[in-house]
Amino acid sequence: MIAALDAIRAEDPRADRAALLAELSGVTGLAPAQVGVALRYYAAYPDEVDERIALNQEVADREEQLWEAQQELLRRRKH
Repeated sequence: MIAALDAIRAEDPRADRAALLAELSGVTGLAPAQVGVALRYYAAYPDEVDERIALNQEVADREEQLWEAQQELLRRRKH
């Protein structure tokens, strides 16, 4: 949710609250009320959520590196 919010803001820095909620609802498939709950949770626990976001990014980066290494191994020819 927070990554989507950041992306939407980067794309349209002038978007107002209603536009942000509508866009978040659209990209996440959640009802506006559910988006509001998620944003309130983040407002209450930003450090914990930011930590989880950072850990998820680290895992995603590592998995991408491993996939790239795997692809390189598959491309190599046996001599």
